[in-house]
Amino acid sequence: MIVTSAHPEKTQWCEDSGADLIINHKTQNVNHAIKQFVPQGVDVYWDATNHPEIECALNAIAQRGRIIIMAGPQHQTTLMVGPFYTKNCSIYGFTVSDATIDELHTYASQIDYWLGRGVLRGKVALRLPLSRAAEAHQLDESGSLVGKIILSPEWE
Repeated sequence: MIVTSAHPEKTQWCEDSGADLIINHKTQNVNHAIKQFVPQGVDVYWDATNHPEIECALNAIAQRGRIIIMAGPQHQTTLMVGPFYTKNCSIYGFTVSDATIDELHTYASQIDYWLGRGVLRGKVALRLPLSRAAEAHQLDESGSLVGKIILSPEWE
């Protein structure tokens, strides 16, 4: 697995989680680093940033690869059709909010399966009571936390 990160704590977490290559996207050329590590390109390029770089994805993807985009709904980009179709690749948009109840059940079951076996590990940054939900939103939006916030009912 190849990941990009410029945040020291996130980089360390990725390393501890078994990333094969960590690229600092602020100080390194992402495409060059990927090509050095995987000359044929990557099979899956997953971009969960608010500003996906389609050109970077198309440069990094292998023949018949898949690009997954999870950008904000307001993001606009330009698709370079030539590299897209000559690589015979696919681009998928993904949002959980459009999933059916059956799909959500399947996803939850798969995630539970992998969490139970230690393959997936979540990074918890903070635990707060539900009464502090507004504060949790502010902290999450600040970008200052590394990991997820867990809100719990007061009685737990």
